[in-house]
Parts: sequence; structure tokens; C-alpha cells
Amino acid sequence: MTDELVEVTITPPDATWLEDLCHQLVEARLAACAHVIHPVTSNYRWQGAVHQTTEARAFLRFRRALVDAIVAYVVDRHPYDVPNVTALPLIAGDRRYLDWAKAETKGLSQSAAGRKRNDQRDRAEHPRSRRLRIGGRQCAGGKGLRWRQRGRRAS
Repeated sequence: MTDELVEVTITPPDATWLEDLCHQLVEARLAACAHVIHPVTSNYRWQGAVHQTTEARAFLRFRRALVDAIVAYVVDRHPYDVPNVTALPLIAGDRRYLDWAKAETKGLSQSAAGRKRNDQRDRAEHPRSRRLRIGGRQCAGGKGLRWRQRGRRAS
């Protein structure tokens, strides 16, 4: 179960908040990647009334074993009283991509030395090994990936 991958959806009202949160999760190796979409129009019932609002949405991929830790991390910081933080299993896909996502997230039993060896091997062998340097940060590059530099760093 620790090697299975999931995709988690997070929906907050503020795109900047979500971009910062996603950066923190990827930087901490809790998520392999995050795709932030804004604007998203949401329709929902809350406290007896139907609402329509503009929100942001992120899709993150990481190991299933990390779901509880990430849900707790997000819920503790989320601006909503009842936030959307949901996980779905990834059942299939390009094996190279799935292997990359596993390699980029923390394994519960992986030591720091083992992670460093895996990082070096993965950078050398993975099809997305090309790196872009943006504002002093290294970001995974590849066709279809775009990274925007934020003016401030997440705390």
C-alpha cells in the first residue's frame, strides 16, 4: 500500500494561497507535483443556501501512505471550515511517470542517504531529468510543464 499513488484535490478560495501550499508540499517531498487551476467556478449548498463562487483547485500526486499526513497538514492551514481535501487512487498510467512520482515523494522507510542516491539516479535516468532554473529554484522540466515564479516564498 505504501507504493500506491493517489491524486488529491484541494479547493480553496485563493489561488495564491494554494500555489504557496503546493510549493511547500512539493519542496518537502510530500507531493511529486501539483497542478493549480484558477479560476474554477464552484456551485454548492452551504448552510441551507446554494452558492456559486470562484475558487482555485489543485491536483497533487503522491504515495497513498502520505494521505493522512497531507490531509492533516492542509486542513490545519485551510481557510474553509470544511475544506475539500479528497484522494482518489491512480490505477494506471505511463509507468515512467508513475515511477517518477514515487521516486519524488517520501517513502516511509527511506533513509536520507537512500533518498539522496535515488535522487541522483532518478535525475540521471528519468525522462523528465531536464531541469529548469527559475529564480534560483530548480524545477522539473518537460513538455507541457510551466512554472511561474512567485514574488514571495511560502513560509
